[in-house]
Amino acid sequence: MGTIRSTLMASGLSPEAALERLLPWFAYKYDIDAYEFWHMSYWVVDPYKYGWGPTKSRSLPNVSGHFVYPGAMLGLSEPAPSIRIVAAREGVEDYEIFQQLQKSADQGNLNAKSVLERIKALVVTPNAVIEARIAAGELLDQLMQNKIIVQE
Repeated sequence: MGTIRSTLMASGLSPEAALERLLPWFAYKYDIDAYEFWHMSYWVVDPYKYGWGPTKSRSLPNVSGHFVYPGAMLGLSEPAPSIRIVAAREGVEDYEIFQQLQKSADQGNLNAKSVLERIKALVVTPNAVIEARIAAGELLDQLMQNKIIVQE
């Protein structure tokens, strides 16, 4: 059985980039016009030397949620793209495809309607995960109280 991380990694999405890729999917499903990221880059220390994580002098994690890395340290004249910015771009491209298919669906194309319904079904509300987790925990508690679960 794989973990969420291994499943996302195998699909080309790290947990860190899944949000960026899927935000446009949520925007499409719920007819949201816009969303934002509050910054592109804010480095508190050298990311190539210290990597990810909070620093002693700052509480903000280094690289957490940032879209670009300093390019000069890599010999680039422009910022170096992160996996996050690539995933965000792919998500926006997905959204544009969905919008074009929606035009066909609105004109009665049943194949477009079918594909879009499948896409919308893949996107669950954030609360659905929490609700499923609560239901699973309650059932496990009930099964353990009734000694239905075999303990190893």
